[in-house]
Amino acid sequence: MAVSLTRAPAATCLHTRRPAPCAPILGGRSARASPRRALIARAAGTEEQSASTAASSAPPAAGQVAPDLADLSQLTEFFGAEELAKELNDGSEFGTRGEALVAGQIALIALVAFAPSPIQSLLDATGGVCLIAGSSAAAYSFFGLGKSLSPLPVPRKVHTLITDGAFAYARHPLYGGLLMSCCGLSLVTHSVTRFALTVALWYLLDKKSDFEETELTKRYPDYPDYAASVKKFIPWVL
Repeated sequence: MAVSLTRAPAATCLHTRRPAPCAPILGGRSARASPRRALIARAAGTEEQSASTAASSAPPAAGQVAPDLADLSQLTEFFGAEELAKELNDGSEFGTRGEALVAGQIALIALVAFAPSPIQSLLDATGGVCLIAGSSAAAYSFFGLGKSLSPLPVPRKVHTLITDGAFAYARHPLYGGLLMSCCGLSLVTHSVTRFALTVALWYLLDKKSDFEETELTKRYPDYPDYAASVKKFIPWVL
C-alpha cells in the first residue's frame, strides 16, 4: 500500500473551500503575551521610580550652589548652622574675634537703611548742643575764677590756684567753653568761614594757655601734677 508523503492541505471550513481563519490561534498567542508585556512595563516603571527617588535623596554635590529654600533642614545643613551657633555661644574668646567690627557694621547698615534724620538736621542738632553746653561751661568757669580772673595770661599779683568746680575737669574750661560755643555756632549757621576762624581761635588759645601754664608753674611748683591729671580745654577729650 503506497503512502503519500505530501503535506496535507490546510483545514477548510465546512461547505467552503476557503482556508479556515486562524484568528483563534493568533488570539490565543496574543492573550498569552499580554501579561508578559505588562510585567516588563511594570518592572521598567519601578526602575525609573527608584532612580528618581535615589536622585532626589542623594546628598548635594560639591559643586551644588544652593539648597532647596523651602527645606529648612537642607538650609541648616548647607550653612552649618548648628556648628556656627556653638562657635558664637562660646564665650571664652568673646571680644577677640572682631565682635566690635560686626556691631559697627550692623549699626551703620541700620543707619543707612533707617536714617533718623537728614545730615543737615543732625549737624544742626549737634551745633545746638555744642552752643548751649559751651556757653554754660564758659559762664560757669567765668564766675568760678572770682578774683583770679584776668584777660592776661600772666597770673594776677594776688592770685589763687583754683582746682575745683569746672577746673577739676579741665585746666582752662573757660577757653574750652568758648571754643565749643564757636564750633556750635558754625554748625548751626552752616558757615565754613566761622568754622575756619574757630580753628584759628583754638590755635591762638592753645598758645596762650601754654604761656599761662608756664607762669603758673613758676608760682605753683605742684602745678605740673595737676596739669597731668586733667585735660586742657574739654574734659576727657581735648
